[in-house]
Amino acid sequence: MRSNYVERAEKFMKSFVRNYGHPFGCKNIAEVRDMVERYNAAHKRIHVSYSYGVSRCTLILSDYVIKWDYDAENVMEWGGCKNEMKIYAKACKMGLHNVLAPITRIKVYGRFYYVMPRCTRTAFGDKHHDLTYYIGEAQMWGLHNRLHLIDLHCENWGFLHGQATVFDYAACCE
Repeated sequence: MRSNYVERAEKFMKSFVRNYGHPFGCKNIAEVRDMVERYNAAHKRIHVSYSYGVSRCTLILSDYVIKWDYDAENVMEWGGCKNEMKIYAKACKMGLHNVLAPITRIKVYGRFYYVMPRCTRTAFGDKHHDLTYYIGEAQMWGLHNRLHLIDLHCENWGFLHGQATVFDYAACCE
């Protein structure tokens, strides 16, 4: 059974693509920004923002995010959404999934997008910014040595339902 946020993400994405096109096909981030700005101008009730990294782009809504790969060369080096799906499946088998945001693939008009619940970003100030502090050394050892995750800096994890959760875990060194 699909989570409620996944169903809402799929419905949102179908409407977004119908009205603004596939962001998947954008040649640069400026095109995604323009789509998001047009959407936000037309829809005052639901605000969408976006984020991007070296290989993927993300639409950010109130309680979920929608990701896709946009740079094939960097996906090869840094991993992509398919890699996150594989890592999450492996983490489930190893009992490490409780520190990773779950990822679900959806198909919208012939293209695959990936949905996750939205984590709150870490805003530390004087607080501890080391993920190990929140999940413990055994879990951190598992992420590094069993899942081979290599990019666990403070911009790639946050909190989901009060628990420290990694939401960007495509990069691994297997």
